[in-house]
Amino acid sequence: MKRQTNYYKRQLKLLRANRIKAEQKKLIDITLRGSDHYIFFNELSKAQVVSKGQWVTKHIKTAILYHNHEIDKINKMLVNQFKQEEKDAVEKVLNQDPT
Repeated sequence: MKRQTNYYKRQLKLLRANRIKAEQKKLIDITLRGSDHYIFFNELSKAQVVSKGQWVTKHIKTAILYHNHEIDKINKMLVNQFKQEEKDAVEKVLNQDPT
């Protein structure tokens, strides 16, 4: 039983990390493409705008708020709430890992 709970925790951790990486890439590459502001991700993977006295447009504020909301939702998700493709990718990684 102990092994199953450790496996479940590792699986959940990897699923969340993969989804957070995808959300960060989506924010930078798609949503905020072409904006000239520096986006910083803190240790909780939430986005923050670093601007030196410049105005931050409503579009950027809204995108960052939406991103941070999605990160909060991801951190509350369970294994059964992820897509099957994501689960399969994590299964491959976990089955290759001998630990």
